Amino acid sequence: MTTILIVEDEPKLASLVADYMKASGFDTHCIGDGLEVVPWVRAHLPDLVLLDLMLPGRDGLDICRELRAANDERIRDVPIVM
Repeated sequence: MTTILIVEDEPKLASLVADYMKASGFDTHCIGDGLEVVPWVRAHLPDLVLLDLMLPGRDGLDICRELRAANDERIRDVPIVM
């Protein structure tokens, strides 16, 4: 099953997006804190990251830069929608 990581600090919006994704057959996981994103991606390798720009802990641009600079090609190549 395709896994989508939803990175959004507004719980209602994250839940709404997750509901639509699940209704379309995707597996989802939501994270609301920017500091948790990179470790989660490294551990789970989602098929897509929906990434908010303004997050507590760390902003979306920094997260995107770190993922794109990763040594592991699988992490570096994960699609990101901001």
